Amino acid sequence: MEVIIGIDQTGAASQKGKNAKPLPVCVLGLNHDCRWQVVTEFKRKKLQLKTLSPSELEELLTRLEIEVPLKKVGLAVDCVLGLPRKFVKKPPKGRPYLWEVFREAAEFNKGGKEFGRDVAEAFFSKWVATHSKSYPRRTCEKISGSNSLFQSRPYQKNIQTGTFRIWKELGRTPTDWIRIWPFEKMKNPQLQGPWIFEGYPSLLWKEVLKSPNRKPSALKSLVSARFPKLQIDTWKHVQTDPDHADAFVLALGAAALLTQNQLWEPFSHFYNDSDAQSEGWLLGLKSY
Repeated sequence: MEVIIGIDQTGAASQKGKNAKPLPVCVLGLNHDCRWQVVTEFKRKKLQLKTLSPSELEELLTRLEIEVPLKKVGLAVDCVLGLPRKFVKKPPKGRPYLWEVFREAAEFNKGGKEFGRDVAEAFFSKWVATHSKSYPRRTCEKISGSNSLFQSRPYQKNIQTGTFRIWKELGRTPTDWIRIWPFEKMKNPQLQGPWIFEGYPSLLWKEVLKSPNRKPSALKSLVSARFPKLQIDTWKHVQTDPDHADAFVLALGAAALLTQNQLWEPFSHFYNDSDAQSEGWLLGLKSY
């Protein structure tokens, strides 16, 4: 991969639920000196994506004058990419089962509303009741201490609204246009990107930056200490906006793991782990 795009989730609706608000993004690529360089803005405005689609990604790269094809791009996204084993149906041969779920999300609406918390709750209630007393979690969620996709309250810990938005937009594209890690293996030479990875910002702040909390104002000092050669256009956005700070850490985390040969296989015998292969996994999560 030559470019990694960090994308923080938002499920916030606009136009009375007809659309969703733009996604905060940061773009990290290799410059002519083969050093990672981060782009956070265009014409002094924070980078955003209207939707997660091939055309929007290509437009973003063109706008930034990055001449890299999508097949060499990786997306580190704050979005759940997998279901607990109990809900996993046998997938079509050679194709991740998530595409069926993405298509269902693309077609789902509630009273004409396409996006928003209530729409997401209605969609996920087919697996688990909204006000359930317990919420199933994947193995990677139990290990990392992250929340269940099916728990929508308290709202500040809600990850299902943003996940539903990503699933819906991925499913709106007619073809299976993106490779989903770890369901598809990089070792297969026939599989070209773009690739999408599930990122949990809190985990990457801790594992990559060695920071116990997500404090945007501390980003410059944290990064300078651990990645002194990293180049960035400006710190002003990622140090003042928590959403763009997370997008930055997602991209940086994926790049660091790639450099350390831990992006595709975070621990030995990873591809023999049945939970990871059926439920998905988190960027940078060790099996412990």
